[in-house]
Amino acid sequence: MAGAHMRGIVDGFLADHGITGHMVDHWLLHPGGRRIIDCSQAALNLTDDEVAVSRQVLAEHGNVGTPSIFYVLHETIAQRKPHPGQHALLVTIGPGVSIGLMLLRF
Repeated sequence: MAGAHMRGIVDGFLADHGITGHMVDHWLLHPGGRRIIDCSQAALNLTDDEVAVSRQVLAEHGNVGTPSIFYVLHETIAQRKPHPGQHALLVTIGPGVSIGLMLLRF
Protein backbone atom coordinates (compact mmCIF):
# COMPACT_ATOMS: atom_id res chain seq x y z
CA MET A 1 0.00 0.00 0.00
CA ALA A 2 2.77 2.46 0.90
CA GLY A 3 4.59 1.67 -2.34
CA ALA A 4 1.61 2.76 -4.42
CA HIS A 5 1.85 6.34 -3.15
CA MET A 6 5.52 6.56 -2.23
CA ARG A 7 6.87 8.10 -5.44
CA GLY A 8 4.47 11.04 -5.31
CA ILE A 9 5.03 11.61 -1.61
CA VAL A 10 8.83 11.49 -2.00
CA ASP A 11 8.82 13.72 -5.09
CA GLY A 12 6.64 16.29 -3.33
CA PHE A 13 8.80 16.23 -0.21
CA LEU A 14 11.99 16.68 -2.19
CA ALA A 15 10.45 19.47 -4.28
CA ASP A 16 9.52 21.29 -1.07
CA HIS A 17 13.26 21.28 -0.29
CA GLY A 18 14.33 22.39 -3.76
CA ILE A 19 15.83 19.10 -4.94
CA THR A 20 14.88 16.11 -7.09
CA GLY A 21 15.47 12.40 -6.68
CA HIS A 22 18.49 12.63 -8.97
CA MET A 23 20.14 14.84 -6.37
CA VAL A 24 19.83 12.22 -3.61
CA ASP A 25 23.17 10.47 -3.22
CA HIS A 26 22.18 7.97 -0.53
CA TRP A 27 18.80 6.23 -0.22
CA LEU A 28 18.16 4.75 3.21
CA LEU A 29 15.10 2.52 3.25
CA HIS A 30 13.36 1.18 6.33
CA PRO A 31 14.49 -2.45 6.71
CA GLY A 32 11.10 -3.60 7.96
CA GLY A 33 11.12 -6.72 5.83
CA ARG A 34 12.09 -7.93 2.39
CA ARG A 35 8.77 -6.86 0.91
CA ILE A 36 9.04 -3.32 2.28
CA ILE A 37 12.48 -2.94 0.73
CA ASP A 38 11.37 -4.53 -2.55
CA CYS A 39 8.26 -2.34 -2.87
CA SER A 40 10.14 0.82 -1.91
CA GLN A 41 12.94 0.01 -4.34
CA ALA A 42 10.44 -0.51 -7.16
CA ALA A 43 8.41 2.61 -6.31
CA LEU A 44 11.51 4.80 -6.24
CA ASN A 45 13.22 3.05 -9.18
CA LEU A 46 16.37 2.35 -7.15
CA THR A 47 19.18 -0.03 -8.03
CA ASP A 48 20.19 -3.03 -5.96
CA ASP A 49 23.33 -1.15 -4.93
CA GLU A 50 21.27 1.80 -3.67
CA VAL A 51 19.33 -0.48 -1.30
CA ALA A 52 22.18 -2.85 -0.37
CA VAL A 53 22.77 -1.33 3.07
CA SER A 54 19.07 -1.62 3.95
CA ARG A 55 19.12 -5.31 2.94
CA GLN A 56 22.29 -5.87 4.97
CA VAL A 57 20.76 -4.30 8.09
CA LEU A 58 17.64 -6.43 7.69
CA ALA A 59 19.79 -9.57 7.44
CA GLU A 60 21.91 -8.63 10.47
CA HIS A 61 19.29 -7.11 12.82
CA GLY A 62 15.87 -8.07 11.49
CA ASN A 63 12.95 -5.68 11.73
CA VAL A 64 13.29 -3.79 15.00
CA GLY A 65 10.67 -1.22 14.04
CA THR A 66 10.94 2.28 12.68
CA PRO A 67 14.12 3.07 14.68
CA SER A 68 15.97 0.47 12.59
CA ILE A 69 16.50 3.24 10.03
CA PHE A 70 19.25 4.51 12.34
CA TYR A 71 21.13 1.21 11.85
CA VAL A 72 20.92 1.92 8.11
CA LEU A 73 22.18 5.47 8.67
CA HIS A 74 25.09 4.22 10.78
CA GLU A 75 26.09 1.60 8.18
CA THR A 76 25.70 4.04 5.31
CA ILE A 77 28.08 6.48 6.98
CA ALA A 78 30.54 3.68 7.81
CA GLN A 79 30.45 1.99 4.40
CA ARG A 80 29.65 4.72 1.90
CA LYS A 81 31.47 7.59 3.63
CA PRO A 82 29.22 10.43 2.40
CA HIS A 83 31.02 13.56 1.24
CA PRO A 84 30.17 17.07 2.47
CA GLY A 85 27.24 18.47 0.50
CA GLN A 86 25.77 15.08 -0.44
CA HIS A 87 22.11 14.37 0.30
CA ALA A 88 20.57 11.32 1.92
CA LEU A 89 16.88 10.51 2.16
CA LEU A 90 15.69 8.31 5.00
CA VAL A 91 12.40 6.56 4.24
CA THR A 92 10.50 4.80 7.01
CA ILE A 93 7.28 2.84 6.97
CA GLY A 94 5.40 3.11 10.23
CA PRO A 95 2.15 2.14 11.91
CA GLY A 96 -0.97 2.52 9.83
CA VAL A 97 1.17 2.37 6.68
CA SER A 98 2.55 5.84 7.29
CA ILE A 99 5.59 7.05 5.39
CA GLY A 100 8.22 9.06 7.25
CA LEU A 101 10.87 11.06 5.41
CA MET A 102 14.01 12.78 6.63
CA LEU A 103 16.38 14.65 4.33
CA LEU A 104 20.00 14.93 5.43
CA ARG A 105 22.81 16.97 3.98
CA PHE A 106 26.28 15.88 4.97
